[in-house]
Amino acid sequence: MRVFIINLEKDSERRLSILQQCKDLNIEAEIIPAVDGRTLSHNELEKITHPSYVAGLTPSEIGCSLSHLKIYKKMANENIEKALILEDDALLKVDLVKIVEWYNNIENKSEEVILLSEVNKYFTKPIKKINEDYHLVDVAEAALTHCYLLNKKAAIKLLDFLTPVWLEADRWTFIREYSIVSLKAIVPPVGLQSTLSENSTIWYDQEQIEKRKGFEKSRSITLRKIKKKDHYH
Repeated sequence: MRVFIINLEKDSERRLSILQQCKDLNIEAEIIPAVDGRTLSHNELEKITHPSYVAGLTPSEIGCSLSHLKIYKKMANENIEKALILEDDALLKVDLVKIVEWYNNIENKSEEVILLSEVNKYFTKPIKKINEDYHLVDVAEAALTHCYLLNKKAAIKLLDFLTPVWLEADRWTFIREYSIVSLKAIVPPVGLQSTLSENSTIWYDQEQIEKRKGFEKSRSITLRKIKKKDHYH
């Protein structure tokens, strides 16, 4: 199984932090250069986004989606059956290794994403007991993309569903509602967020933070329009 870390080249502190964590856990990881949507021109953004459904997405959120899509495409093209995807602000628990070993040894017959981060809501009846400490559960609501497992089948489905870019990478609840993948989680989580996540690379200054409400309102309207339809493309 491959391990990928999404990291902006300029974020050296984050890169060193996550690489050291992986080294401490004896995990061999590959850095995937993140896409900084803020550096893309208006014309470039138009070419890679959905004309009707991109409203409310910021350039940085588009860049984040492109970064994850880059890995999905790599998995499809290089026939990578399973992967652990990390963002550079992840805080890895020691037991992550046990979960990765378990996942590496199971057979995945369906399109499956397993979140290793905290989820908002999940069905309390476990699907499977991993060991005495951890269980696999079905997810009802979730966000965040800093630590998750997926197989090639899921990567291909997500690549098709999310291209051209029109949805945030971490809209797991929306993705689940469209039955694109089977969305599961490990409880309790083994991939948290470090204090580095408090210094957002998406909302990086006060001026941008002030714009957040406007973007969220526009995004909410767009998603409601999509949900009224029976299709997304």
